[in-house]
Parts: sequence; C-alpha cells; structure tokens
Amino acid sequence: MAINMGTYSEPKLGGAEEENNKEVIEDKYSGEEFEIERHTDFITTLPRIINEAGVDHIMEQFNSCAIDDETTYNPDNSEVIPSDKIIEHNLSYKYQADMNKIHMTVASGSKEFNACLDVFEHLIPEHPDFETITYMQIVHYGQDSMFPFHKDIAEDTDFGTMIMQLNDEYKGGQLNVEGNIIANNEGTCTFFNNSTQMWHGVEPIYEGDRYVLLVWFGRDINEMRGEEDDGSDDNSEMQSMSESSESTGSEVSLSYE
Repeated sequence: MAINMGTYSEPKLGGAEEENNKEVIEDKYSGEEFEIERHTDFITTLPRIINEAGVDHIMEQFNSCAIDDETTYNPDNSEVIPSDKIIEHNLSYKYQADMNKIHMTVASGSKEFNACLDVFEHLIPEHPDFETITYMQIVHYGQDSMFPFHKDIAEDTDFGTMIMQLNDEYKGGQLNVEGNIIANNEGTCTFFNNSTQMWHGVEPIYEGDRYVLLVWFGRDINEMRGEEDDGSDDNSEMQSMSESSESTGSEVSLSYE
C-alpha cells in the first residue's frame, strides 16, 4: 500500500510569551534522573489538512475494534486497567469512559497504529517535543459529553500533543487551547506542546457525535540528558496558525495501491 500525503502550508509565527518549567524526571528504563526544561511555546493548527480518504482510513480502525468488556475504567481517577489478554498480546482496545465517551487505545506497533501513522506522519512538527510517539487514542464523544478546561496529568516523557478532528457533523464541541478556539472542521490537526502546562478543553456537544485522534509525543532521551547545558533559546516564540471555517490549507491527497 502506497500513500501519497501531499504538502501543507507553513504555520505563522505569533508573539505569545512562553512559560518554562524545570523539573527532574526519571528514565523508566535505566532509573537515571536528570533535569529537563519544559516549554509552552508551540501551537500550530492545520485546517482541513487531512482529506476524507485519510479520515475514513482512521475511522476504519476505530469501527473495527470492539469494546473490551474485561478492561476496567475508574471514573473517580480516570484509571484504566486493560485486561490480561490486551497486555499479553499488545492489542488495541476500546473501553467505555465517563461522560458518554468511548476511548480506543491504539497499541504501539499494531496494525491500527501503523494505519493511523501513515495518515499524519508527514505532518509531525520538526520540534524537539515531537521526536517520538508515546501514546495514541481515538475518542468518540457522544451527545452531551465534554472535556472540562484542564491541564493534563501525563507521563514525565510526554511533551507534545496532536488532536485531529475526524468529523464535523455535530454542534458544540469546539476545542479550546489556551483561549484559541479551533473550528469544527473535519481533517483539521492541532499540535501543541506540554499539555501539562497548557489549558485546554472541549466544549459540551449538544447535538451529534464527535470523533478525534489524539497522539502524545516525547523527546529523544539522549537529547534530554544534554538539554540543560545547550543554552538554547530557539524555542522562545509561539508558533500558531489561525483557523477559521473559511480556511482550507492544502488538502492531503491519499491513494491506495
């Protein structure tokens, strides 16, 4: 299967002030601790960048995955405990969450993971917070669902986030990132870094169903070790692209051979 993903327009530069936070994190493999600095300097929205074929390709992965009745979800703390078979075989799975939402966790390296990655890989920003993919989900927001304005509680190694809108046939449900309202346009991708520091949320959906692909990214572990001494201020500007329902960007073209 060959996929020709096309091109997109470059993001515009904005003048927002970034917030920096130093913290100590632990390499989960070696146990080594080292200091890193988080930046909140990057927001990019690419309106309608994925066309219908690309969106359908991702939705096929969601629709073909069944809810795993043995996976448990605790609404009090949002803790998810996958079933033994999911863990043993590294399977993608769905579970019913609170507030009328269904989540599909896309297993790293699975056929569903690679199918989704084929659609957006060329869009991943050349930015240190988007070096590797750490986690991927597809989420179905039902009518009356929402996600309150919040900062993520994420893993130490999560630095960047992508939210791809997979449909727009619903009312309400606008994505808000740091006061930037993202229009409900199918195929729109929004990237921002350090969701633990940036306020974001989803407005209540009062008609229809909303589907999104969520991807979290991390940094290269070796680069993080040397980050403290590089003295770089290259990430001091906020990158942003204004989005409106009239903006189309360059549509992605997919072909399957």
